[in-house]
Amino acid sequence: RYSMSYPQLGGDWYEQAGAWQATNLNKRNLTLDLNSSEGKRIFARMVASADVVVENYSPRVIDNFGFGVDRLRELNPRLIIVRMPGFGLEGPWKDYVGWAMSIEQGCGAAWVTGDPNGVPLNPGGFADPVIGMHALVAVQAALEHRDLTAEAQVIEVAQLETAACWTAEQVIAYSLAGKVQQRIGNRSETMAPQGVHKCAGNQWIALSVRSDDEWGKLTALMGSPNQASDSRFSSVKARMENHAETDRMISAWSASQKADAIVAQLRAAGIPVSKVFTAVDMISDPHLSARKFYQPLEHRTMGVRRYTRWPMVQNPGPMGTHRYGVATMGQHNAEILGKELGLSAAEIDDLAKKQVIGTVPKGLQ
Repeated sequence: RYSMSYPQLGGDWYEQAGAWQATNLNKRNLTLDLNSSEGKRIFARMVASADVVVENYSPRVIDNFGFGVDRLRELNPRLIIVRMPGFGLEGPWKDYVGWAMSIEQGCGAAWVTGDPNGVPLNPGGFADPVIGMHALVAVQAALEHRDLTAEAQVIEVAQLETAACWTAEQVIAYSLAGKVQQRIGNRSETMAPQGVHKCAGNQWIALSVRSDDEWGKLTALMGSPNQASDSRFSSVKARMENHAETDRMISAWSASQKADAIVAQLRAAGIPVSKVFTAVDMISDPHLSARKFYQPLEHRTMGVRRYTRWPMVQNPGPMGTHRYGVATMGQHNAEILGKELGLSAAEIDDLAKKQVIGTVPKGLQ
């Protein structure tokens, strides 16, 4: 909720994080202080009728709240319990708290991200969605298992290990051949040139040349057809050895050209190329617009905003659109506690006064 949201925005800044907005569509929001006795009682009632409980604390936390696996099982024997600690339920690191930066460094992703002569770089937060999707698959399998056997499972999704599966290529390469994969930036190990080049107006294009024929077409478009037969560039091996020079040539040519014009020329020649899209480019892209990829949804405090629809479309079935937008903090407190758990309006008001529930983070009231 707080990732990429800033107090200096004022007002309900804690509702404005892009990461939170992107991943919490179609959900209701209930706040509950599990350190309080009232909060514990309410949570216990919810667990009793739930199919799945998911938590991603370090292992000690749910026990400290009084809701370890044994207690959850006592409340609901059919409950599927998903535990997503940063570093697993056992082992010397089990009590460490996991953040995207620590997971992405620990799984080796940062080591292979960046330029050859630069420092390892943060890959940009891939771990959170990748880990969440793995947990979702495990939950679906557990629901099927319960339907077939009546047995409810406890699922452990260690975040470090899940991310390490995503980056397993480099470990396997080392295991097989003793090779430590290095950073190569935007280049390729099998084709050249490949890279990202600046264009006019601070725009960028990415391209890959897969063959000598494509290199000849590119040099012709750049107005340097003789470079195709230059011994420094006449083969993939030669171009890889002289990659810095091909990069310089392409960048000198692209610097004065518009990105869209280059993309049109190279695509017509059959050379893989794309403009490097910004958020502005993406939200106004005619292809994505034609596919109705961005869906307008109402946010309680920010009004109508555009969100990505589901990336899969089922046919026959729903078009991948969302039912409703992102809920604000505690937006459904009354609905869940009143309509579903049967608490009276007076009881809900009392919980709010005691800060067992709320609509503002504790400490900001």
